[in-house]
Amino acid sequence: MYRVISCGVNGPSGAEPLQFAEKDAADVAALFQSALGPRELAGVALLQGADATGANILSALAEAVLEASDYLVFYFSGHGTDDGVAAADELLPYDDLAEMIRYVDALHVFFILDVCSAGSAAGFLNTTVACRAIATADDSAVGSTDILAATARATARPRGGR
Repeated sequence: MYRVISCGVNGPSGAEPLQFAEKDAADVAALFQSALGPRELAGVALLQGADATGANILSALAEAVLEASDYLVFYFSGHGTDDGVAAADELLPYDDLAEMIRYVDALHVFFILDVCSAGSAAGFLNTTVACRAIATADDSAVGSTDILAATARATARPRGGR
């Protein structure tokens, strides 16, 4: 079973607006719900624009913690920094996302970040990945967390910069 959390924020207040972050999140959600998506889908949470608050994103992850699935896909498109992603109302720290991911009862977690400085998330998530192992009936640890980052750490340049 797949569970998908797809988030997109074109621009929190005060940030230069993006054009396609919310559309990209909707496209990812639609792909999983289409004929091209997995046969067994536990659910898709789509959080866009003003609905993609830090609290709503963490709530969607908390729901994933409570409802086991084989695969969790977490997708976020929008602004990001070395410390977190820009939810609609606040900077959502990678530490907070990592803490939630740590408790997800899934064989595989796919963490996809389409934000500037997305590569910075690896440092926060790697410590979590080391702690996230699912104990099976025979006490063997299984489970993986994969991170797909749109950019490496600190590759974004300011407007007009070189």
